[in-house]
Amino acid sequence: MDNGGRVVVDASLALKWVLDEPHSGEAQQLLDLWVRRRVIVMAPTLLAFEAANILYQRARRGQLTVEAAGEALAALMGTHLTLMGGDEPDLADQALKLAEAYRLPATYDAAYMGLALRWDCPLWTADERLWNQVHPRAPWVRRVGEVEQGPPTC
Repeated sequence: MDNGGRVVVDASLALKWVLDEPHSGEAQQLLDLWVRRRVIVMAPTLLAFEAANILYQRARRGQLTVEAAGEALAALMGTHLTLMGGDEPDLADQALKLAEAYRLPATYDAAYMGLALRWDCPLWTADERLWNQVHPRAPWVRRVGEVEQGPPTC
């Protein structure tokens, strides 16, 4: 497949493709650009479970119905997104090391970072807490909504 590169996205960014939130428009523009350029948009299989949990928690708080949460999850899984699996033990080990190196509160975010490092491409997030924690030591971690977004792929 001839493509224009690769990117890794986390659940915080990917959910903006199916929910109306701050920076959703910018996130959708990035996805549209990646699709046009035939960029491979990747995430660890963790994204499906993390997105499902985020949507479920919103349903529990009454921000949307369980049915709407299910529809949003189905829409997300129908986007131009490639879930990477099969090597979770290695990725989990790398996530543990990255979480320690960047002093992250959990290894979940580090799993996305590890996948981006494995494929030598940027990780795009909408998680300001993560971005603040790793920036500027990890300039390959990009945040939607940055004033100067630069090149969207590796």
